Amino acid sequence: MKKLTSDEIKHAFSIMGEFLRDKKTVGEIAVYGGRVILLQFRSRDSTRDVDAVVVSDGNHGLVRQAADQAAIVLGLERSWLSEAVSHYTSTGASSSNLAVSGLYPETGRPGLRVVVARPEVFACDENWRRCSDKQPRTGISTMQGGS
Repeated sequence: MKKLTSDEIKHAFSIMGEFLRDKKTVGEIAVYGGRVILLQFRSRDSTRDVDAVVVSDGNHGLVRQAADQAAIVLGLERSWLSEAVSHYTSTGASSSNLAVSGLYPETGRPGLRVVVARPEVFACDENWRRCSDKQPRTGISTMQGGS
């Protein structure tokens, strides 16, 4: 699988935003894992996929179609936007635990809003195998098991 840089991820988000804007809707995704570090702090060079959860109501299918469109345009695997993390996130996660990372496309009316877990909630490692118990109760459910 091709590794994605921060700029490539933002380009994919822009394509998603344009697709959703053309459909006259706004989608919202919450990004988790090491991708938060890549997007917010640029302390990593690349990632294989983006762990995210569609958090906007009523347009999950359109958001997935937008991700598929970005995959086609950029030659990415369809799984570049992975929702596997949804098994570990709380459906009732408070928006106070999320921070806006970006609106896409960045010019004109946005079609995609990207939010990330605030650092104090960001407790899982990038492979979602282990979580610390610092504050997972509010945005990320406690995981057990190991490597």
